Amino acid sequence: QPEIPAVLVEAYILQARNLPRKNAAGQSDTFCLVEATGSPQKYRTNVVPGTLHPVWNESFQVKVRDPPSQMITVKIWAEKRDGNHDFVGVVVVPVSRIESGAQSTEEGWYEIRGERNDVLEGPDGMSKVELSFVHKKAAPNEQ
Repeated sequence: QPEIPAVLVEAYILQARNLPRKNAAGQSDTFCLVEATGSPQKYRTNVVPGTLHPVWNESFQVKVRDPPSQMITVKIWAEKRDGNHDFVGVVVVPVSRIESGAQSTEEGWYEIRGERNDVLEGPDGMSKVELSFVHKKAAPNEQ
């Protein structure tokens, strides 16, 4: 059985708005974990401290083996002083949506879902994250 060529999804983690408060100061020290479902690789942004409106402006090349069935997940976490992390929320984007978009891109502001799949609300309204994804064929050395 021939191996399915991998594709790369360039995932741009831009910024978030109206995150829920996660510490006593009423702020959050947040970072994102990015991964493709079924893949052991995870990508982590830097922590943006002390804000409910973090700006990351980071990108990662996520390898995808089975575009029709895989999802890109972006999980947002709040770092705590004791070194642990609180789950804030998640955005899930099907790779098939990225492939079929204009110029093979998918971008915009996405609602962040909480642990019970509810839409998160911060003190100033709905929590959203701005993301951009670009679908690329992987070069032979990136398979």
